[in-house]
Amino acid sequence: MLGPAGITAPAGRGVLAAAPRDQPKLRDQPKLRLLRVFRLVAAVAIYCGRNAGRLLMLAWFPCLLTTVSLIAIDWLVYSYPPLLPVWLLSDVFNPPTWLTAIATTPWGAMAWAFVLSGMTNRSTQRGLVTARLLRRAGLRFELSRAVLLAAAIFSTVNLLDGVTRIVHTKLLLAGYVAFELSDNAVVIWSLAGQAIRIPIIVAVTVWTYLLGGRVLRTGSFDMAYVWRLTRGNRLRLIAVFLLLTLASFALDQLAAPAITWLITPSRPRELSWTLLAAMARYFSDLPFLILWTVAYAVTVGIVLDVLDQRR
Repeated sequence: MLGPAGITAPAGRGVLAAAPRDQPKLRDQPKLRLLRVFRLVAAVAIYCGRNAGRLLMLAWFPCLLTTVSLIAIDWLVYSYPPLLPVWLLSDVFNPPTWLTAIATTPWGAMAWAFVLSGMTNRSTQRGLVTARLLRRAGLRFELSRAVLLAAAIFSTVNLLDGVTRIVHTKLLLAGYVAFELSDNAVVIWSLAGQAIRIPIIVAVTVWTYLLGGRVLRTGSFDMAYVWRLTRGNRLRLIAVFLLLTLASFALDQLAAPAITWLITPSRPRELSWTLLAAMARYFSDLPFLILWTVAYAVTVGIVLDVLDQRR
């Protein structure tokens, strides 16, 4: 039979959910369906691998708009004379401004909308531009109420992440000044703070991403429904998103030397901002942006499929 999002599963047993050995009748089965962390991650990888070309066509243009937006924000930050007020600048984002947390989320939400629709209906026409000159490129564009609402949800998460990073840094600085901490102690307390901060942010991210995914699928903004939907699986979902976060970080670290080598010839020797250097820096990151945008959207789509089955 077909598992969530069209993934083939052995007959009589779900890919992602734990089932009791003695199967009761369908009407007697408990509604609680427990996700299996590594099976869920494997299901995401299998789905993305089998549908890579189609997912790329769904997500490439919104991700391209994200890259163009980042280049524009980079110009606003580093242009001379400065174009942004000081209160809008923040080193916790890249580019270092609070605008980064907000300006790119409509395009991310748009990419999610197309991927989630494609998981439900392989021949989805959502957002498809019908102009003759653009039809062959598979161009998709949508700024509907659902996309903008999901973008607001994602922006809230980004802003919260930025605030917690600043609080973490300020607490560490205050402790360093008040207790005259050694360098080793600062490192230990920094790691301890991150060990507390990151799981909290991931937990918030899980809930809000599922909420955003449901908004994009159904247009319904129902926080209580999503909270009930994750009952019994919240720690498992946090583990899944932690694994995705670690995988993203590891891949970025592995690719960083090659990207640095690739863009070094394009970097200007002078200190002024140049379009060529910014394009080299952000366009080299575009494949990874597409990869992780699709991966998170597919994860949310599969989770919603599985958990909705128990309702």
